[in-house]
Amino acid sequence: MKSHHCKFNSKAQCGFSLVETIVAMTVTMIVLTTCLSLLLVNVKTDRRAIAELLTQHDIFLFQAALRRDIHSAQGITANGSTLFITRDDGIVNDYRFNPSSGIVYKSVDGSGTAILATSVTKVQYTILPHVGVMVAVYFNREEFTFHDEWSAAFLEGKPKL
Repeated sequence: MKSHHCKFNSKAQCGFSLVETIVAMTVTMIVLTTCLSLLLVNVKTDRRAIAELLTQHDIFLFQAALRRDIHSAQGITANGSTLFITRDDGIVNDYRFNPSSGIVYKSVDGSGTAILATSVTKVQYTILPHVGVMVAVYFNREEFTFHDEWSAAFLEGKPKL
């Protein structure tokens, strides 16, 4: 601002005063702090949205696989956080929750595991006689906790429980 006066005035009057420098730095810090806080809020919102999207994807995979197997079940048993579904051809599909890894696996006759859900903290199966299975799943991903309950109904008769 004052630099154009410097060639006509003495050297002592050139530049900014201490008060002007402090005011400029304060305004700059307020603007930078506001921008940084908006950026951090945006990053947190993005992380939560990604965690919700991944959780919904896991729920979709888990539900689709379990419903398909429950619909054609001939026998069904639950042992803690593991569900065993016997098909009409004698093959057993098991849905197993590993609490140490937070992963729900599906295997066929004890082999060929497929990951259905991750970041799971608890799975609870409730067999409803002559109706189906109620599933409660608890997720905890990136400070996002979610609880989902759904059921899968028997379609082809009443399996052995």
